[in-house]
Amino acid sequence: MESPDRKRTVFRVAAAGAGWYLFGLLGVLLDSDVPAVGHTRAIFVLSSAALLFGLWVYWRHGGTTVSAVGIYNFAFALFVGFAGLYLLSGSTDEESLLRALVLCYFGHVTTWLLFWTKEPPPEPSGPRPVDPAFLHRLTWIGILVACGAAVASLEFLGSLRHLSQAAVFVGALLVAIGLLGDERRPPLLGCLLAAGGFALSVVTSNSYGRLMLGSLGFALLIVIARRTRTRLVKALVIPGSVPILLMMANMRMDAVRANHPGAQITGTGLESVASPLGSFGDLLSHNDAGFLAHAWGHTFWAAAVSLVPRAVWPTKPSGFGAELVPILHPELANSGHSDAALFQGEWLYNFGLIGLVLMVPVVGFVVRAADHFLARASARPLMGRHALLAYATAVIIAAGLPDLVWGTFTFTVRAGMRLAVLIVVWFLITDRRIEWSGPTLPFGRSGRCSPTPGRIRPTVAGSSAASLERPASSSAGGSACGH
Repeated sequence: MESPDRKRTVFRVAAAGAGWYLFGLLGVLLDSDVPAVGHTRAIFVLSSAALLFGLWVYWRHGGTTVSAVGIYNFAFALFVGFAGLYLLSGSTDEESLLRALVLCYFGHVTTWLLFWTKEPPPEPSGPRPVDPAFLHRLTWIGILVACGAAVASLEFLGSLRHLSQAAVFVGALLVAIGLLGDERRPPLLGCLLAAGGFALSVVTSNSYGRLMLGSLGFALLIVIARRTRTRLVKALVIPGSVPILLMMANMRMDAVRANHPGAQITGTGLESVASPLGSFGDLLSHNDAGFLAHAWGHTFWAAAVSLVPRAVWPTKPSGFGAELVPILHPELANSGHSDAALFQGEWLYNFGLIGLVLMVPVVGFVVRAADHFLARASARPLMGRHALLAYATAVIIAAGLPDLVWGTFTFTVRAGMRLAVLIVVWFLITDRRIEWSGPTLPFGRSGRCSPTPGRIRPTVAGSSAASLERPASSSAGGSACGH
């Protein structure tokens, strides 16, 4: 029999889902064939609903932490909600845009209702045990990696430059973990260096990799929010994203002008944020007309092998963005141009309209799995490179979910490069094994045991040295490690 608390939770979720469905339905009902009005009101309401829904889930899910589900929904708010409002002021085909918004909005709300309403596992109370010496060493390694990669990114072009930028990402993340992982330290220095790492990435960016900067920002926010344990971090992101978005739009325009000197450049720089939604609408029109040959999973295979160098595999399949060019912009074929049509567009391109139905459980499970992985890795004591690998991997995957909103190829290339750099750094870190003979650690786990001489006891923030020296008692349920 269900408990009263469980019934109340189910009722609240059902009521919230019904409210968001009604919000979207209101937009559909406002659709009109009146020439002076057309689809404008419906697009405005549906775009507003998508924007508010994505931000609402971002704020609500995970409490004080920045969760993977929250990040994916923030990206939805940007690339669907904001994009719809932005395109409304342009010359986009309103009928195809409205259809794209309807399919994106109701599919996304359904995914949330079926898979993302359950909160991630709660964080254990109190700070997690850490090895201060390991975190200190990790901080300096992160600084060296970030600074060295920043210098390299100014020298190299093409794929090597992308690899250098991935190394800057990993270095900045390691610095943040090293400084903010030990809760005995004040968080100010860690927050300042995290901001410095983000600024370093901005300076070394080629002005086209703005999604990379957004992912780095979320990676650092995950670490900062876990350290501060307050919703203030999440609250500052929403208004703070406005000037950052405008800054990145200016970066985009500067890069376009630099690459096309003398040409008359129009626009605001926000077109790349909004255009994937418009391209999804165009794909819907092509599909209705029977002009879209379905790929039957080909683009997912291309994403799976995306990290194989083309020099090794000259006939390696092209990603989804390259496949779109002959369809949406045939005049740019064979020019190296790449397009985007949202993750929904990739499922449509592969399987037709049924793909948008298949997308719901697949994306629901994948994002929920990333969310649970992040929650478990965040609670694990930071007392060695294995715990670091799990935590940093979870952060990289969660922070890269905005790339997934654009498609699997973008996600696998960027997250894959970052994980490759992380693994290299992981091998370079000297593992200092921990043997714990003190009281039972929090979270119901005992410490790791190792025959390595010169034991180093983990430090628990807020615990005195004397309390750590006391042997574990049988009444506490903890015993010394044995072999």
